[in-house]
Amino acid sequence: MKFHLILLFFLLPFNANAAPKIKKDNLNDLFNLSCKNIENQECISRALGISACSWIYEINYGKDTDEAFKVSNEILKTTLKNKNLKLNNIFEKNGSIRKEIQVNASKKIGFCKEQTKLAIPILMKNIDKKTNLNKSQIESLAATFPSYYLGLFKQKIKDN
Repeated sequence: MKFHLILLFFLLPFNANAAPKIKKDNLNDLFNLSCKNIENQECISRALGISACSWIYEINYGKDTDEAFKVSNEILKTTLKNKNLKLNNIFEKNGSIRKEIQVNASKKIGFCKEQTKLAIPILMKNIDKKTNLNKSQIESLAATFPSYYLGLFKQKIKDN
């Protein structure tokens, strides 16, 4: 009997995702981040964490990196808009990301480290199709991913 239940489980079609498929018209509802009782910089850090992890999820779902970044950037803008925060609040006058935001956002981005490990080989294949990473290299790159993402984010914002 147990065997039949297990077999049935594997034969029935189902789809399970760790994150919802995102439609542009419902971004406001999906990413209504609660920032009560915290400072604006912490709220911005959370929004950056959501944005970075969204980029990773989109890559893992098969989107190319540029398209995935557009989605994650739209999520960031929507989240900030919902909280009456501005994108410029992220940056110092010299164009660097505010230190407190950088430190806190890096911690938040670390929450999707397991998904990041899955995306790193995909990201590396975009750079060099012949690259094969071992587990240690993926671990190392996943540890530095928050800094990489924040640097990429800063550059993309400057380019626009």
